[in-house]
Amino acid sequence: MGIIISRSRLRIFGFGTVLAVLFAMWFFQPDRTLERTWNGLIGAVEARHAGAMRGYLAEVYSDRWGYDRETLAADARLAFQHFTELDIRPANIRIERDGDIAKISAMLRLEAAGTIQALDARMRVNALTAPFTTRWRQRPGLLGGWEMTSLDHPELDLRSFRRHTLPILAP
Repeated sequence: MGIIISRSRLRIFGFGTVLAVLFAMWFFQPDRTLERTWNGLIGAVEARHAGAMRGYLAEVYSDRWGYDRETLAADARLAFQHFTELDIRPANIRIERDGDIAKISAMLRLEAAGTIQALDARMRVNALTAPFTTRWRQRPGLLGGWEMTSLDHPELDLRSFRRHTLPILAP
């Protein structure tokens, strides 16, 4: 005995399928996934979650301060201990994308509470006059998420925040 499907139900199913495909095409556009990834990275840092932040970094991540993916995540974990609150406010966001490579530049302002190191970081970042620049590459695959390959700022010297100079808080 076969299942009988009415024409109206078949039309509704077909219409729903077309809508789902159109939504997926819109939702997974590279520009949209890049913007969601950027916002996700900001959210991970605001949550002071070094493991989540690490997930946004490419295996080949490097920067002019000598960080790679692992050392940046390790130092971020130590630095995040100094913050009881962290709110990042991006402004003047500029996104440039060329195929599977992208650059995002933005002024970042911090609202932060915590130890003297957290307040010092807030003061230093908020005094900067040039934007931060992040470089991204799209991961291969059907849904092609993005990963950050570098971070730069011409005025900021992160060497003062390196692991060997940070006081570690007792748990």
